[in-house]
Amino acid sequence: MSDYLTQGEADHQAWSGYWWPMLSSRDRPDYRNLYDENGPLDKYDRYCTALGLPNPRSREFENWRNFADSRLEQATGYKAFWWGHCNGWAAASVLENEPTKARELHGIAFKVGDQKGLLTVCHNGDPVDLIRRIGSDEAHIFHAAVLQSIGKDRRGLIFDTKLDPIDPQTGKSTREVWNYPAYRYECRYTALGGNQYDVTMQLWFADDGVMPDFIGTRNWPEEGKPKVYTYRIRGDKANPHAGTWTGRSIGDHPDLVWRPQPLSVQNAAEERDPGSSQENHEQYFHPTLRQIVYTVTQDTKINDFSKLQRKLASLDLHWVITPAEAAGYPPPIAVGDFWRYRVVHKDTIGYTTRPFILHVECVGYVGDDWVFEVGAVHQGDIIPERHVIYVDKVTRLISSKSPHENGYAYTLRQDIKTGAFARSDDPSLWENSPLRPLLTQMPYAWDRAGLEPVMAVTLPGLGSEAVPCRGLSTGNGLQYWADHTVSHPRGNLRGMFLMSRLDRVTAELVDFGQKVT
Repeated sequence: MSDYLTQGEADHQAWSGYWWPMLSSRDRPDYRNLYDENGPLDKYDRYCTALGLPNPRSREFENWRNFADSRLEQATGYKAFWWGHCNGWAAASVLENEPTKARELHGIAFKVGDQKGLLTVCHNGDPVDLIRRIGSDEAHIFHAAVLQSIGKDRRGLIFDTKLDPIDPQTGKSTREVWNYPAYRYECRYTALGGNQYDVTMQLWFADDGVMPDFIGTRNWPEEGKPKVYTYRIRGDKANPHAGTWTGRSIGDHPDLVWRPQPLSVQNAAEERDPGSSQENHEQYFHPTLRQIVYTVTQDTKINDFSKLQRKLASLDLHWVITPAEAAGYPPPIAVGDFWRYRVVHKDTIGYTTRPFILHVECVGYVGDDWVFEVGAVHQGDIIPERHVIYVDKVTRLISSKSPHENGYAYTLRQDIKTGAFARSDDPSLWENSPLRPLLTQMPYAWDRAGLEPVMAVTLPGLGSEAVPCRGLSTGNGLQYWADHTVSHPRGNLRGMFLMSRLDRVTAELVDFGQKVT
């Protein structure tokens, strides 16, 4: 009997690393984030500028996508990362050598966790050469994949080990992903006759429930022990044609297996076009480039900076006033223009909420007023409650000509299941909304704005280049306004506020553009 039928081990042992959750440190102080100040991406950005490269703003890019979980996908065209980076860590751990010591380059100290974090980002969108779903009656797929990849090819495999739970209300599965890399196995067979076998598979996984600077391999789900799966197969041991899970594994088995392309293949693509090894790189692309990261993790050298210069320069944002819009002050707003803000507010007992996304969209005109729809974006880009308000075109203030006070006209409520809208004319819906103080306590009229001093505000969602703006008092805090046009690949910001810091509510612009109808 060939050895691989009963045991096997990858040439490269997977190492444990942190899963770098998307949760903010403000929510979970014990968590670390890629986008923290003086974190992995902050150091990477400073390192790039020290090399004479454009600032890639990778930290800001990651922070902008922090709360994107599909709420910004449709608006931006980018595929949002999920709640963590376990897939990037898993791919890096089966491909890359583990960083085991701190390095200092250009005066920047990269700890082991920083290096693992950068490798995680570099591999977050790796192309795959194997990916298969594993159903309740497909244990044979699991068995054959383990023997072929780890046993014969001696390459690690990555499993989504979490069966998707069933939503009790809808009866449908709720997608959850928990990736762990497997690097070693042992299995034994009990012959049942008729070319059937009961199999006990012991599979060694690396765990990501460690601190960022952890070195080595800690096993999941229990240190020093393999995960055990049991199932029955029919047919050839190496490549059975049928299989079913048995015992505890009926309700506890992987639902997906995948394997990233070999590192040599990916890095060859990186040499041709930095960032191109990331599958669907136009959606998954991250400005943390592998060639630069390797100079940190492996002490390699870059002989030709030209491709990296062009790639990072292409990500740069520029803040300008176009001649046509400079002639009209304030600049116009067109139907379909939208803005999105990341908002936090304090409730009645002073508790600060988790951030949510506020959508503001111009949907039409009434006389000298714009008509805006505003509402909080929920999962799936649904805005179940949209308040319709009037804003004066000239002053940028809430209109006095609206049907009700504070610019309020009416509210549209959307049924999440049917998509149908129902109208309500109850002003209390707007009065009690946390959005009202943000959007109705506007600063001075535009003819006063020019008297205020210009200051620079950096918006992590839009780039590291400080945006010149005016800080205008609202009576209970400040709003920072752009009194010029801000250009962006997705559209122009035209004379709206960039950031608010009020007593009970704060907001920061994270996206804007023209809605495509």
